[in-house]
Amino acid sequence: MRIVILLLTASALAQAQPAPADAPPAALPPAPAAYVLQSGDDIEIKAYNIPELDQVVRVRPDGKISLMLLNDVQAAGFTSDRLAENLSSAFAQHYRNPRISVIVRGFSSLSVYVGGEVFKPGLIPLRGNTTALQAVVEAGGLKETSRGSTVMLLRAGENGESSSVNLDVDNIVLKRAPDMALRGGDILYVPKANISVYVGGEVVRPGLLPLNGELTATAAVIQAGGVKESAKSDTAILVRNSGDRPQVTTLRLSDIIKGKADMVLQPFDIVYVPRSRISRIDKFIDQYIRQVIPFNMNAGFSYILGSTILR
Repeated sequence: MRIVILLLTASALAQAQPAPADAPPAALPPAPAAYVLQSGDDIEIKAYNIPELDQVVRVRPDGKISLMLLNDVQAAGFTSDRLAENLSSAFAQHYRNPRISVIVRGFSSLSVYVGGEVFKPGLIPLRGNTTALQAVVEAGGLKETSRGSTVMLLRAGENGESSSVNLDVDNIVLKRAPDMALRGGDILYVPKANISVYVGGEVVRPGLLPLNGELTATAAVIQAGGVKESAKSDTAILVRNSGDRPQVTTLRLSDIIKGKADMVLQPFDIVYVPRSRISRIDKFIDQYIRQVIPFNMNAGFSYILGSTILR
């Protein structure tokens, strides 16, 4: 029996020992951000010592509420605690030491629209402090066809005027730029990248073609009006950026029409239909391609304009 008592005492002493001085403190979960009132919220105004001021109101689309003695008061954009402080100060002009509290009784059913190059465009309901990044994620995220990580926020002002702000999703994720809380009626638009291919040479309408979906080399030639009668060859040259140097592929259009596999184009490919047969592709690229391709094209084509074909 004495042994058991000693063991229990030792165990109790061990549990009572304080933590080492150099032990790191336990990490606490971050406190959630206070909810910011927005249009459409139902809030209760309660005065503990002045019951005649008690009322339930809805935040109007202009972000204000109408109260007895105070008329219009801005509510949207404030937390409930901050609004309570503002109301206490305002009612102090009419009552002695008013003690006002604000209680959110119902959240708005407002929504924002997310469109453009996202996987699930449509309306996103606002739940509390929904931010631009959260709305983009809820819309499925950015497509590969988006213009980088740029998101345009369109917002209507109180007087009917509209404003726009460009947000960079990557910078927001990396904490290099602040996120933005959304309001009802906001529009988030993800623009599409200006991805295109160039078709030149002996075609009816040489120039840039937008790369929307899958486009083959032959289809690109057809969209450019087809091959001119002046072309003495049915050969087309595909120039592609392969990293180290342009990758050049010769295509025979007549074979493709007969059923041979076509080439699916990639962003900033160049399809060129020469006037006649070419004996040396590398020499042709160096002497002719750089001269006929316009220099005011998209910067994505700079690989062919500023590089040298290795022989």
